[in-house]
Amino acid sequence: MVACVNEFLSRLREQIADIWKGMDRSRRWLTIGITGGVLLSLILGIIILSREDYVPVFTGMRASDAAEVVAYLRDNSIPYRIGQQGSAVLVPESRVHEVRMQLASEGLPKGGVVGFELWDQTSLTETDFDRRVRLLRALQGELTRTLLEIDGVENARVHIVLPEDSLFVENQKPATASVFLVLRRGRVLQDSQIRAIAHLMASSVEGLQPENVTIIDNYGNVLSDRVASNSGIVNSGQVLEQLEIKKNYENNLERSIQAMLERVFGFGKVIVRVTANLDFDYEELREKRSEPVVGSKGVVISEEIRTETFRGTDAGGVPGVAANVPGYPAVAAAGESEYEKEEITRNYEISVSEKYRVKAPGEVRNLSIAVWIDAEELSDEERDRIAAMVSSAVGLRPERGDVVQVDGMPFAREWDAAVAAPDLTRETRLDWRIVLLIALGAVLALALVRRRRRVEEPAAEPEPAVSLVQPEEETTERQLTPEEEQRLRVRREIERMANEDPEGLARLIRALMTED
Repeated sequence: MVACVNEFLSRLREQIADIWKGMDRSRRWLTIGITGGVLLSLILGIIILSREDYVPVFTGMRASDAAEVVAYLRDNSIPYRIGQQGSAVLVPESRVHEVRMQLASEGLPKGGVVGFELWDQTSLTETDFDRRVRLLRALQGELTRTLLEIDGVENARVHIVLPEDSLFVENQKPATASVFLVLRRGRVLQDSQIRAIAHLMASSVEGLQPENVTIIDNYGNVLSDRVASNSGIVNSGQVLEQLEIKKNYENNLERSIQAMLERVFGFGKVIVRVTANLDFDYEELREKRSEPVVGSKGVVISEEIRTETFRGTDAGGVPGVAANVPGYPAVAAAGESEYEKEEITRNYEISVSEKYRVKAPGEVRNLSIAVWIDAEELSDEERDRIAAMVSSAVGLRPERGDVVQVDGMPFAREWDAAVAAPDLTRETRLDWRIVLLIALGAVLALALVRRRRRVEEPAAEPEPAVSLVQPEEETTERQLTPEEEQRLRVRREIERMANEDPEGLARLIRALMTED
């Protein structure tokens, strides 16, 4: 077996030696280069496949946070690398999730702030002022960590001011807060996100109102101006938002009306403009009305009934002195009598109706619509029909002052012709030049080939007479038209220039191409 292997290797070596001897110098160098390239590629492939990739475990960290993370990795013998100018720490890809969980269990990175972990250790000698300061630090740290979770926020700082409690309500000062945000490059916070930050701060700090939260970014812009204030003062953010709402509403109406009319008159033959007057006032209406009770209609809150009944003999006699003197003869009784008496007292509740209504901002006060039709003249009937259709489409209400105006006039078209004519001329000109350049290029290529053949074969006799006689024979056989004679003259001139001065012909072609 060993002898067979040795014999195979010796034959292979001899064959390689024979092949090598049969090669010239250029082929030998080519073989060496290919072999070296293949070996180098194999070595690089092995190195790349065997190398372990490092991925970032955390990015965008401060130097202090990165130092704490690196110290933990070094103490636990975890391989790491530092990237992004010290703001990122990279670990092997196979251990990135494990390392993140380990760092999270240790509370790293802390983000440069501390939260409620300040209360993990307390001191018996701590004063009320110390506890108040510690509470503020804890609140600021926790709110900072929460703000860092918002998409687009790279870093944040929070400052809270809690005034001292006062015995008198009128002397109590409100709580205030300020938020400083470092936004990621190219990111902008939306108005809803800014309002969310203000309400998050107000809900997290006792006695803090959203209007008392000031939010700025790293460019010095006061973002909290976009938050609606309860004081009734309209800020710049509200004005911009109202203008945007008005513009969008007008554009929607214009597109709707124009799309409807273009289906009738054709595309580009209708112009529509809408002006909307919107009411952005916010109103709350509370109405309380008391109505008197009419008759027995009402709610009885109390009722008292008194009934008196009497049955018996009435005391009789003649009124006067004689009836009251003792010994005077009495008069016989008049007889039995009875009576009934009933009194009813009812107390009714006064009818009270309360109404609460909120008027949302954005109500349409009035609309003004102008419609132009591309037509010589519109009759009164056509104008009325178009105005009626437009009014029905957008829901116009004349009682609130809505107006629609319709008129017809031919649209200007001079600019169409002015723009279209040069384009058509240029397209025709380009086509003619392209054909000429192709023909000149073909003739130049033939001339260069013929010249090279003449240089390589000096003994060969040129045959100019044949090429010159053939056109003459063709002309004798058939009478050429003026256009064919012009083409023939141009062709002969090009052939003459190609034979006598091919470089000049090449320059001419390049000049034509540059001009084009």
